[in-house]
Amino acid sequence: MKLEVTLIPNIGKENLNNRVYAREVVDKIIEDFKPGMLGHLGFPETIEPLIVENSSHKVNKIFIKDNNLMGEIELLDTKSGNIVKIIMENSVVRPRGIGSINKDGNIEEDYKILSFDIIDKKNDVFKNID
Repeated sequence: MKLEVTLIPNIGKENLNNRVYAREVVDKIIEDFKPGMLGHLGFPETIEPLIVENSSHKVNKIFIKDNNLMGEIELLDTKSGNIVKIIMENSVVRPRGIGSINKDGNIEEDYKILSFDIIDKKNDVFKNID
């Protein structure tokens, strides 16, 4: 199953974590992106390597649309992927990465995406800016 999803809504606006993904940072995310990136159901407790068996989806493409970072994801035929097929309407896909954040909450250009993971909508730090 393939879906088009919003990964980072309203580029340049502050989210509930007081973080801002500036357009320059998002452009770098797009530039560094490798198609087929795996993602998990939920954010793992640690920055662990992605394991196919624990993955729920892969991200085939990312792009800007209406000031949002969008993605085309494909749900995998794994235990987590099959769970997502049931709960997707109550879920969102969001970035998980590492990098610097300045004192104003702006994500710096050294930010690296580790994956785009599927989380429950009620835990979405971007819900204030959709």
